[in-house]
Amino acid sequence: IAVSTPEDQVLANMQTFRNQWLAAAAITIGVLFLLCCALKRSMSRVDDEKRQRAAGEQLLRLLDISPIGIIVYDDRGRLKYANRSVINLFGAGKGDRLIGRNVFAFVHPEYKKMARNRFASVLRGEPADPAIIKIILPGNLVKDVEITSAPFVFFDRSCGMTILQDVTERLKAEKEQQLLAAVIEHTSESIVITDAAGNIEYVNPAFTRITGYSRDEVIGRNQWLLKSGEHDQAFYEEMWATLKRGAVWEGRLINRRKDGSSYTERASISPVRDAAGTITHFVAVKRDISHEVALEIQLQQAQKMQAIGTLAGGIAHDFNNILGAIIGFTDISLMQSKPDSPIYKNLRNIRKAGLRAADLVRQILTFSRQAAGNRKISVAIVPLLKESLKLLRASLPTTIEIVRHINVPEALVLADPAQIRQMIINLCTNSFQAMREHGGVLTVTLDKLPAGQGPGAAILAGGPGIELKVEDTGPGMSPKIMDRIFEPFFTTKEPGLATGLGLSVVHGIVHDLGGEITVESDENRTCFTIRLPVI
Repeated sequence: IAVSTPEDQVLANMQTFRNQWLAAAAITIGVLFLLCCALKRSMSRVDDEKRQRAAGEQLLRLLDISPIGIIVYDDRGRLKYANRSVINLFGAGKGDRLIGRNVFAFVHPEYKKMARNRFASVLRGEPADPAIIKIILPGNLVKDVEITSAPFVFFDRSCGMTILQDVTERLKAEKEQQLLAAVIEHTSESIVITDAAGNIEYVNPAFTRITGYSRDEVIGRNQWLLKSGEHDQAFYEEMWATLKRGAVWEGRLINRRKDGSSYTERASISPVRDAAGTITHFVAVKRDISHEVALEIQLQQAQKMQAIGTLAGGIAHDFNNILGAIIGFTDISLMQSKPDSPIYKNLRNIRKAGLRAADLVRQILTFSRQAAGNRKISVAIVPLLKESLKLLRASLPTTIEIVRHINVPEALVLADPAQIRQMIINLCTNSFQAMREHGGVLTVTLDKLPAGQGPGAAILAGGPGIELKVEDTGPGMSPKIMDRIFEPFFTTKEPGLATGLGLSVVHGIVHDLGGEITVESDENRTCFTIRLPVI
C-alpha cells in the first residue's frame, strides 16, 4: 500500500503547478507571437501607407512643376487636383477656387458633348485620343487647349486625369501661316525663295504659269536658269552687290521661259536674315509686265510716228505744190514739142519722175492721215479682202502660193474703203517681197474676236472685233529689225527698190481705225496681225 507523504504531495503539487505554468507560458508566448506578427503586419501597413503617401506627395510635386497643365477629377467630374500650370492658366491665386468644381463648367458649350463622351470613355477605363477644345476662363476669356485624357489612380481612388496645353497662340499662328500660304499660292505675282547662294527652294504656282517650269524642275537649281542673256555681267554684279549689302533690289528683268521665249518682269528682291543677322535667303516678288512693255513700245512708236507724220505731212503739202508746177509746166512743154525732137524724151522722163514723186507724196499724206478723201463709212471687209487678194493673185508670180482662210461670214468696220485696200495690199506686198527670191506660201486669215476676250480686248474696248493675219514663209526678221519695221522710210531693201513707207502707212491706218497691229517672226516665218473693232 502506497502511503503518500507530505513531501510527495508537495512534489506532486509542484509538478502540477510546473505543468500549468509551462502551459500558460506556452500560451502566452503563442499570444505574444501572434501579437508580434499582427503588430508587424500593422507596422508594415503603416510603412506602406507612409511610403505610398510620400510617393504620392512626390508625384504631386513633380506634376506641379510640369509646364503642361494637369488636372485630376473623380467619377462625378469634380476637380480633385490642378497643377501650377492650370492655376496660372486660370489666373494666379485661383487654385483654391478650382478644387471641387465640375470640370464641365469650364468647357465651351460647343464642346461639352464631346467632353462628356471623352469623360465616359475614361470612366470605362479607356484612354481618349488627343483633341482640341475651347474652354472658358474667368472674365469669359476663351482659350483653345489641346487635351489628352486617361484613367488614373489618385490616392487609392479611381479617377480621371487630363493633360492640357494652351494652344491658342499656336493655332493663331498656324491660321496666319495658312492664310499667308494661300495668298502666296493664289497671287498673280511670281514668288521665288532662294538660299543665300541663289539656289531655288520655293516657287509659287504663278512662277510655274509664267515660266513654264514645274516646281520639280527648278527646286534645287540656281535661279540663273532663267537668264536670257539680255543683261550684261555688270547688271548682275550691281544687283548682287545691292543684295549682299542687305538692301532691297528693284528693277526690270528680261528672263527666258522654258520654251525659250523672253519675257519682262518687274522684280523686288529682298534679303532674309536669321536671328544673328546673317543673310540666309532671298525672296523675289516678280510681276510679268511683258504686255505693259509692249504697250509702252506701241505708245512710244505711235508718238514718234505722229511726230514724224506731222512733219512729213507739212513737207508733203509744200512739196505737192512744187510738184504740181513741175508736172504742169512739163505737160505744157510736151504739148509744145514734137515727139521726134530730142527734148521730148527728156520731158517725158521728167514727167514720169514727177508722177513717181507725186505718188510718194500721196503715201506720205496717207501716213500722216492728212490726205483728202479720208471719209469713214460702214465698209464690208470680206468683199474688200477677196477683191484685194484677187488683184494680188494676178500680179504675183506663180512661185507664190496664196492660201486664204476667211472664217467670218461678214463684218462691218468704220473706215475708208481705200484705206482698207491699201492696208491689205501693203501687207501682202511686203510678204511677197520677203519670198521673192525663193517663193513660198502667203496665208491670209480672217477671224472674229468675241467681245472682251483674247488678245486685243483692251484695244477693242470690250466690244467685238476682227483679226486679220498675213503670214509668209520668208526668211524671217531679227529682233532689231522688228523693232524698226514701222518707222517711216526704214527699209532693208536696196536703195530705189522701196520707199520704206508701206508698213508705216499700214500702222497709221490701223491706229486711225482704232485697232492694233503686232508682228511675230522667227526662222522661215513672219506673221502680221491686225485687230479692228467692228460695228
